[in-house]
Amino acid sequence: MPDFKVANAVVHFDEASPHMHVVGVPIGRGFKRGLETKVSKRSVFTPKTLENILQNSLRQTASVEMLIHFGVLVKDKQKGGCLTRKQRLSEQRKI
Repeated sequence: MPDFKVANAVVHFDEASPHMHVVGVPIGRGFKRGLETKVSKRSVFTPKTLENILQNSLRQTASVEMLIHFGVLVKDKQKGGCLTRKQRLSEQRKI
């Protein structure tokens, strides 16, 4: 993981597959203006880091650890399987 300091991480089992909520601070380094080191989501979470680290390697590591420690097999994420908040509200109104 690039410079990202985790403050809190919680695993939830309240939906079809376990998921994790992470709270942290992205630290950017090497700035020419102002402080050399500062909070910077843009320099830490680039499209490459989001795809490769968060969606692939972190998910794979978490899946292995969940199986080892909790005996829970995490399902692969399905594309289009999750509804947005707006879609969920729309579905609830139909009922």
